[in-house]
Amino acid sequence: MANTLDTLDTRFVSASTQIGTSLFNVHTIALGTFPTPRWYELNVAARVVAQAGVFFGTGTSDDWNASIVVDDTRDVFVTWSSSNAFGSREGNPPYFPQVRTSARLSTDPAGVISSGVVVFE
Repeated sequence: MANTLDTLDTRFVSASTQIGTSLFNVHTIALGTFPTPRWYELNVAARVVAQAGVFFGTGTSDDWNASIVVDDTRDVFVTWSSSNAFGSREGNPPYFPQVRTSARLSTDPAGVISSGVVVFE
């Protein structure tokens, strides 16, 4: 019998962080057939998406349950769950469920958060 992990749904699951007129949040979307965290910086004064992007462990990993925090300089820090049970079929190494973390400086290119590092597996 195959056991699967519940990647939750597309609602925002992390508390929002507001710095000035910027509101930051993250949720999980379906990117192809993979659950993937998508993050946003919303400009609440102008009512526009200032920037948005996705982040994941590998191109074949299932990534979900993300959280996001932002400091006063608008540097972003994220954590999330990731697994890649069938990665070897796609050319990526398989791995057991893990917690990953990554960050971006406010001076980094818009919308970019790297695959980060493994906190534990």
